[in-house]
Amino acid sequence: MSWRRTLLVAEGNVVHPTHWIARWALILSSLAIGLALALAWTLTPDERGFGTHQQLGLPPCSGRFLWGGACPSCGMTTSWCWLVRGNLVRAAQANIGGLALGIYAIVGAPWLLLSGIRGRWWIGFPQAWIMAGLVGSAALLAFASWLQRLYG
Repeated sequence: MSWRRTLLVAEGNVVHPTHWIARWALILSSLAIGLALALAWTLTPDERGFGTHQQLGLPPCSGRFLWGGACPSCGMTTSWCWLVRGNLVRAAQANIGGLALGIYAIVGAPWLLLSGIRGRWWIGFPQAWIMAGLVGSAALLAFASWLQRLYG
């Protein structure tokens, strides 16, 4: 029996996490996402739309130092800070890709948690093409936001 089979069990066309390692991986992933969202709640969003990460002791954005302007991920921490406060407009202004990732996190955390607890995917199995589309869309939005800041 393969390692994958020991962690996951197929039922029809759906694979379910049944082994305690797979279940705990889902639960811990959910908790890590929840911790990131909680951390965003504790930070004060920077009014400039970027730089909030410096409250964590991190250095200023390297993109601003190297290129003299924003990088594609500039404003993502600020975006999450606005998102968890319910201000979607300010979150999108900070970084629309960050807003998309934050929404995915808010939806994904309970899904992972419930799936891990149940040992069965809650609502549905994570299709690779859907996951790639979600991550790709957030990356494209962040890139578009970056281009808009550079040339807009």
